[in-house]
Amino acid sequence: MIAGDLELKRDYLADRYLTDANSLRELPALTTYQRRGSLQLWQFLIALLENPANTSFIAWTGRGLEFKLIEPEEVSSANL
Repeated sequence: MIAGDLELKRDYLADRYLTDANSLRELPALTTYQRRGSLQLWQFLIALLENPANTSFIAWTGRGLEFKLIEPEEVSSANL
């Protein structure tokens, strides 16, 4: 992956999920991603994190954009 791509994704996530005070914004409802091509890992994880029903196996830690895989096997078998 090119460094510029990482910066763009980091900026996108920060703009979408962080307030000016660097705390998490209120998360929107589950976003439906169009199935054009492959779903990238970061899109999959964000979709899981946006759905409150998934907090038993993946959740934001409350420290910026950090999240925790509580039950990694559940994350790997989750469907959007």
